Amino acid sequence: MARKGSLRRKAVGAGAVGLVALGIWLGQYFPGFGLGKGLGFGTGSTESTGSNTDQVSERPKDSNPSATLVSTSDPAPPGKAPERLRIIIDGDHYVLASSDSGMEGKTLDATEIAQLAKATTGDDQGIRVRIERTKSATAGAKQSLFEALDAAGITRDARHESMTFLDSSR
Repeated sequence: MARKGSLRRKAVGAGAVGLVALGIWLGQYFPGFGLGKGLGFGTGSTESTGSNTDQVSERPKDSNPSATLVSTSDPAPPGKAPERLRIIIDGDHYVLASSDSGMEGKTLDATEIAQLAKATTGDDQGIRVRIERTKSATAGAKQSLFEALDAAGITRDARHESMTFLDSSR
């Protein structure tokens, strides 16, 4: 009989190890399932149910690296605020782009960009600022821009940061 109990323990242990292995294997195909910290592969709804009343009390640092800022929306007629700004970070410079593609635009500092972003209305997904970078963009410039946007009340949900790099023509 001692032998039968020993066999049961081995079978239960092997089954438990098998279930853990199965869970790990399935976890590779379903990332972020269950804890609310997923990658967000969904498309979302077309209606906005949340409000943009979040207040951020952080203040930007005194250093203002320059960046490239580009507006991705069509030029707004006088008196109408643009939907979204396109900002390019090139080195430590910010460029407000003058079109949806290319590097041409007006060089501004982070606080000027934040003030312009406050005047935007947001596109159909609520994005007010699109941020693109070149390979020479510095982490400090990105951080300073984010701090200025936070201080201006532009939430992280109202920003879109492109993960691909632009070719720098400078």
